[in-house]
Amino acid sequence: MTDKEIFDKVLTIGPDIKGYGGIASVLQIYRRELPSFHYLRSNSRFGTVAGAFSLIALMCRLPFARLKGRRILHVHTAAGKSFIRKSWIMSWGRFWGYKTIYHCHGAESKKYFERRGINNIRSILDRCSANIVLSQTWADYFTDIVGAGHVHVVHNIALPTGTAPKKPYSGVLQLLFMGAIGNRKGIFDLLDTIGANAAQWRGRIHLTVGGDGEMERFHDTVAGYGISDMVTYIGWATGEKKDLAFKSADIAILPSYNEGLPVFILEAMADGLPVISTCVGGIPDAVDDSNGILTEPGDKKAITDAINHYLTAPEDIEKHGRNSLSKINPYLPASVVSTLGNIYRTLDQ
Repeated sequence: MTDKEIFDKVLTIGPDIKGYGGIASVLQIYRRELPSFHYLRSNSRFGTVAGAFSLIALMCRLPFARLKGRRILHVHTAAGKSFIRKSWIMSWGRFWGYKTIYHCHGAESKKYFERRGINNIRSILDRCSANIVLSQTWADYFTDIVGAGHVHVVHNIALPTGTAPKKPYSGVLQLLFMGAIGNRKGIFDLLDTIGANAAQWRGRIHLTVGGDGEMERFHDTVAGYGISDMVTYIGWATGEKKDLAFKSADIAILPSYNEGLPVFILEAMADGLPVISTCVGGIPDAVDDSNGILTEPGDKKAITDAINHYLTAPEDIEKHGRNSLSKINPYLPASVVSTLGNIYRTLDQ
């Protein structure tokens, strides 16, 4: 059976693919890279009421998709309400004869599972034909702590952002942050760090920020520290804007408090950037001291030390960037498509 034939049997469920966020970004890449991609959205970027209609429409369309030859329901989900909504969808799908796959993207899944009760979560996951996680670290948690079976690691797909030529190091360390503007991604820890070191770093570092979220707080924090000359906000970056942001960067930085495995970090590695991040979720599976620096969440001194390292040893920018490229192969489309195809073929037997 060809890749297209087996992927043609899969119906993918996830959030509005035209919306913002990590899962939407992953699904946009899936649509571009998979041999065949059939998709139904479970919510709407236009709010709760529109989301409810999307969910009802999805439930109505599942039986007809089954008649068209879809046999596997691949459900991408986060924690909280997303998990509840997707568990309903999977139950309804099994009623119509689908094999179901739970694909965990939730950075806060551990907290949610503990709050909901590990036994309750296990009972839901045990009804799935397969459980997919983003890294070996998450696989160990699902197997050893949750007690789930049929656990598979499928990496997020990494794609270089574009073809713009990489700019050489200019003597001003260009940091790039992309993600939700809020506490979880650590952006305010990063701004606090820059504010505390502004006197010694002014003219030596510059931070570019892409994303959306708590924008009033973000701008107030930048203004309050008087670092508007050291921080540039570019909004939610796509296309050429995103390409240029990556190609202008020396270091990708994401001091998150919890994660699955961020697409931003994989994109940075695929573009040959070193990474400053935290040892949470699946990040240590992709980043170590050969291609970046990992800190503990909330450790602003460690963030300071990491930035100072690259300021005082700029030769490591190129060295760690080369190592990022050497570690990216398992996350490239061909590898991920092969892994997914093998899971689908097993379920279709």
